[in-house]
Amino acid sequence: MKRIIAVYIISSLILSVLVCCSSEDTKIMKALKETIPTESLKHYKHVSHQIVSTTLRQGVEDSISTIGLDNMLLEQSMKRKMDRRNSILHDINDAKDQQRNTMYWLRGFYNNAISGFEDLLEDINQEIAQDSIAIIMNNDNINHFQDILNNTDSPILFYKVKHEYKLAGAYRSDVITLDHNYNIVQ
Repeated sequence: MKRIIAVYIISSLILSVLVCCSSEDTKIMKALKETIPTESLKHYKHVSHQIVSTTLRQGVEDSISTIGLDNMLLEQSMKRKMDRRNSILHDINDAKDQQRNTMYWLRGFYNNAISGFEDLLEDINQEIAQDSIAIIMNNDNINHFQDILNNTDSPILFYKVKHEYKLAGAYRSDVITLDHNYNIVQ
């Protein structure tokens, strides 16, 4: 009797694994088929697919931490650059004051110094703007990844699937990224 129950349990487990795998394969194949343009579907023939890699929840959490650290470093860099910009502005104002307070025939010598300081100021303003844009983009990425984490309990968040197929007689191979619900990630 125990042997019959054990065989029944094992066969039930094997059957449930097969059903789950075939269900997963069906979902993946459906998603992969969506990558083919509609006008080419009549010439499409699925050859094979294989999960190449997965992205786990922990990996995304680590990425969020890394991006947060990058932001912190960028903010420190921006602070140093802003201090430098303030120093340059102070130097420009000093040079202009000295130019006004010197003899008229010497005032032209200050033009080159002021022009050099203004070039430095323009460069530092561009660097600050680039850092600011990088921080905004990093924050967008953090929010995107945090939304993904908040919207799923699955330990696997992304699948990279190698999709091999024939299209109008030609063999093709693509690597497609799918989310935890087997939807294509753009």
